Amino acid sequence: MLDNKMILNASAAEYSGEYENDDELWQVRAYKLAIRNIDNLVKESKEISKNNENIPLNKTLSRVHDALFISGGRGTGKTVFLYNLSKKWKKAKEENKVTSKVEFLSIIDPTLLMDHDNFVNVVIAHIHSYLQSKLSNKCNEKQEYYRLLGKLAESLGQSEYNHRDASGLDRIVSYQSAMDLERNFHEYIQLCTRILGVETLVLPIDDVDMALNQAHDVLETLRRLLSCPQLIPIVCGDEVIYHQLLENHFRYAGSEKHEFRKPLDKSSSRHLTKQYWRKIFPQHLRIVLSPLNVILPMISIQDSSGVKVVSFEAEIFQGKVKTLVCPLVNGQEDSHTIPMPDTPRKLVQFTKNFYPYINQQEKNNDQSV
Repeated sequence: MLDNKMILNASAAEYSGEYENDDELWQVRAYKLAIRNIDNLVKESKEISKNNENIPLNKTLSRVHDALFISGGRGTGKTVFLYNLSKKWKKAKEENKVTSKVEFLSIIDPTLLMDHDNFVNVVIAHIHSYLQSKLSNKCNEKQEYYRLLGKLAESLGQSEYNHRDASGLDRIVSYQSAMDLERNFHEYIQLCTRILGVETLVLPIDDVDMALNQAHDVLETLRRLLSCPQLIPIVCGDEVIYHQLLENHFRYAGSEKHEFRKPLDKSSSRHLTKQYWRKIFPQHLRIVLSPLNVILPMISIQDSSGVKVVSFEAEIFQGKVKTLVCPLVNGQEDSHTIPMPDTPRKLVQFTKNFYPYINQQEKNNDQSV
């Protein structure tokens, strides 16, 4: 059940991102689900980590597909959700609703990647940048950290060398380094959690569906490398858009020498997309943000001016806007032609545009009485 009290502050900056008042965070159900899933995943990762400790060096590590997917259309508040999730987690921790120790990294936006960028490199550099400010002055700790970072960089470089025209021993070495990449990454993340004194790192990844040229590469990085038990990726995007991007990939780019071959038929590419999506984002770890028509009846529009607070329901506000913009008509036969918002983002922009006029109209009515 959603809370009955949600606030749209008409005087707040539209692109502030983070909100101090919990009542301004409308996706109450999604926050609860995400926090509960993170807590459960951390507990599961402890058992997987114990198993990995006993795996010989020549064996494949146990992988865990623990990426959370926050689904919603454009303008539903996915970025705001990511910005405020760490704050909601801290509050749940203070109230003893969760027991796990996690560290939220800053958000990665794949749309900022250039065409030649490798998402694996960006993820490692992102984590390293965060850890640099957290390293203590202990010489042993720094030496161990940079030793593992060097091993990881070497195996990553050799795996990229694999794409060149290497032959003979060089190609064998490059393949071996590619196999070592996963284990070195796991060891690196384990050390990062020990340095930070936590059990798991949480990595938010925003606007994945808009990274048109990086869509499949981002998911491949999630599948091959970020399946580390001590790392929980939280990915947000529009699932419909992403499915279309993946279908195009499997139908054309996913087929070797596709320019000379007949592309996969549409049904086959769609089937591959569903199975691939199901593997990376398990069904129980997908969270759909509530649409505007669900939360609109519970939203109150407010504007703080000193000690005075004017408040009315969002649906009532829309009716007042229709009356203001289309006076002397009754709304029948489409006489109220102004379009109403259908997403949270549009509602915020709609409200900020009309609130000064509606508020002044209300004050004039009060004075006339």
